[in-house]
Amino acid sequence: MNEETLRIGRFTSSQMYRLCASLKSGKPSAAFYTYVEEIKIERMLGRSVKVDVKTRPMRWGSLLEVVLFDLLGLNYSMEHKNTKAHPLYKDFWSGTPDLVADYKTGEIKCFEPLHFAKLSIALETKDTEIIKDKEPQPYWQSISNSLIYGFDKAEILAYMPYKKELIEIIDKVETTNFLERNNLNPSDYYFLTQDNIDNLPYLPDDSKMSNINSFEFEIPKEDKEFLIERVKLANELLNE
Repeated sequence: MNEETLRIGRFTSSQMYRLCASLKSGKPSAAFYTYVEEIKIERMLGRSVKVDVKTRPMRWGSLLEVVLFDLLGLNYSMEHKNTKAHPLYKDFWSGTPDLVADYKTGEIKCFEPLHFAKLSIALETKDTEIIKDKEPQPYWQSISNSLIYGFDKAEILAYMPYKKELIEIIDKVETTNFLERNNLNPSDYYFLTQDNIDNLPYLPDDSKMSNINSFEFEIPKEDKEFLIERVKLANELLNE
């Protein structure tokens, strides 16, 4: 079964924050029901409800994911093209982690400056409650993917290159087959050489903020149980 087939008609890790969205009463919010409705429609259509338009932020993120993977070394495998179904709930739950290690999955986020800073600040607190509140999308995505792999730990990584790194990245794109070797389409990255470098996301070399900010955490038992219950509830509504 290919990657696209494993996503269609299933709740996916990247959207788990919608299933976990709650009202003050603790009941599922409108985001929960909207996502369930989308998956119902996908099953009727037999295809994704979304058209795969590669926006510039998406292309930027795909490039920096492989750059960061090279920086991290051999402790991880890159799995961003390998979708996997949950072993117990394989008919309705799947995910595609960016990184997989022996005991955890990792999610790489390469946002533009404001969101990069906000995520990095949240990660620096080392507090899952704060991260869950401030950055629900990567928080629930990382937990979902680790549960699919049977892990009790997860990691979130925020990356933005220093200016000197970005200059090296652009040079590598221009003078080597770096993009092709990483299955990236060169035509998607003309903006790297055409734009003024100051229009691209980077950190000044003397920035007070680190270019890589990460947080590895033990998945709270209550969040693990909460996510599983929300996915199961969503599946019940699918079958009504």
